Amino acid sequence: MIMLLLLAGGTAGIAIYYQQRLRQQEITLQSRIRSLSNENEILARELQSMKVLMGKDAEQRRIEKQVSSIRGLVFKKPVRYQRITRKELPAYLIQELRSEYTEQEFKQYLESLAVMGFLPRDIDLEKLLVDLLGEQVAAFYDPKRGELFTFETFDLNRLSDQVIYAHEVTHALQDQNFDLNNSTPILKKDNDDRVMAAKALIEGDATLLMNLYLMGNFDPVKFFSQDLFYMLGQPVEKLASAPAYLRESLLFAYQQGQLFCGRLFDEGGFARIDEAFHNLPESTEQILHPEKYLQKIDPPVEVSWPPLPIQGWEKIGDNVAGELGIRLLLAGELPAAQANQAAEGWGGDRYQVYRVIAPDGRETRPRLPPSAASRGSTGSEKFAIVWWSLWDTEKDAREFFKAYTSLYVKRNGLLPVDQSGENNAVLLSCGGRQQSFVLKGKSVLILDVPASKDAEALLNFLWQKKSEK
Repeated sequence: MIMLLLLAGGTAGIAIYYQQRLRQQEITLQSRIRSLSNENEILARELQSMKVLMGKDAEQRRIEKQVSSIRGLVFKKPVRYQRITRKELPAYLIQELRSEYTEQEFKQYLESLAVMGFLPRDIDLEKLLVDLLGEQVAAFYDPKRGELFTFETFDLNRLSDQVIYAHEVTHALQDQNFDLNNSTPILKKDNDDRVMAAKALIEGDATLLMNLYLMGNFDPVKFFSQDLFYMLGQPVEKLASAPAYLRESLLFAYQQGQLFCGRLFDEGGFARIDEAFHNLPESTEQILHPEKYLQKIDPPVEVSWPPLPIQGWEKIGDNVAGELGIRLLLAGELPAAQANQAAEGWGGDRYQVYRVIAPDGRETRPRLPPSAASRGSTGSEKFAIVWWSLWDTEKDAREFFKAYTSLYVKRNGLLPVDQSGENNAVLLSCGGRQQSFVLKGKSVLILDVPASKDAEALLNFLWQKKSEK
């Protein structure tokens, strides 16, 4: 019995042994199957990715070919493409900003815009720009690097992304044919008006072509079932909440730029737009009123003056507002129709913003008007503004003179100024400074300075220099 038992026991033991071996082999095989399955999934994804990339390359070439055909320009070399993630975009934008402005230059630029009243004082402009562009940028072309960037979610199976792609490819085409960085003033720092005019041509051209591409490739079923909902789902909160000057300046290049390029296109197709790249619009006035550009009438007048005879002032801003800038500035407090009317007839301008050096030699930051101070200034800084504008007619000059006086009075909570007569000068004392708004013929001179003696000295100096020209 024992042997049997043992045999029986052995038989049972053998059975158990083999059951354990089989179980281990089953576990091993299952693990191997899972591993192979994972590898298969990885290979399948890589294969699909390769198919997508191959398809994307084919779609890129198709769009490039169509854009080239519509635009009537040829690519001189292959377009270089880069992929970027949304998380990588802020660092890229900051790097680009720092390559154009030093930290000090950008700080002074922001201060001068705030002192002039274009922007509120309490904003972090760098962060605002990065956040705003991070929300709004769908793809972008970098003329410095000659590369077109798209994001990880970019899908050329969507018509909306094809349209965006066509827009950016147009920029590559422009760059290869017109050399955007070296033949346009887009990097100019002392004439925002001229920069915005050039950008309006560049973006208006691409926006016009983008719409022509859409018309030629429109699939209503696909668009209304896919693209429309995708487009409506894009965020706009940062754009909607941005200061009006910043928001409208950004949109101007696309919206008004397309209308400007559309007018050129009606005159002579894309060949007429090509001519514009060789004879750039010089002002936002020409973008807003294309007939002035087409008829070559009323070019902007360059406004300048010698160094001011005032000791202890450091210049931190030197720029041109232009018709668009003046329109947006006035629209901050006045009805849009009045602001637009007062900005029309612009002939040229220049403003300079100064930091006033304290008597002990210390530099101070610009002290803003009460309106700006209430939006975040500490009120402990000192500044000076000299703004000289020229107008097409004396009537145009008077309209701006009255509108700006109304703007300043309203912003700073002052008693209304009687402008019913032919008054040619408004003298105010606000925020511990002296304001002098003077109308003389087709010129308007605006001074906002620390002391009345400064205003008197500058008025005499500037009018004398004007009469000498």
